[in-house]
Amino acid sequence: MSQGEAAAHIHVQDDKGKVLPDELLPGQELWDPSFRRLTMTFDPGRIKRGLTSNRTIGPPITEGRHYALVIDRAWPDARGVAMAEGFKKNLHRRPA
Repeated sequence: MSQGEAAAHIHVQDDKGKVLPDELLPGQELWDPSFRRLTMTFDPGRIKRGLTSNRTIGPPITEGRHYALVIDRAWPDARGVAMAEGFKKNLHRRPA
């Protein structure tokens, strides 16, 4: 995949299909050496309780709710070719 574009093409949706803005930390693309595996992180300020981001915006995901991780079909690979189809993975945050 093309580097530096993950934040524009990876989204978290709520259970109604609404894109949740600013869930993933922008500018943090952690690729493996072969550029085949990408790790994206939630904003640490929204995860840690008591920090300003957590208090004002809230946690990125809430216990007991359903979400989906969506990757846009339009994200080009390293050669500039778009994916054959998009990707969607349904997620559920279980109570601790």
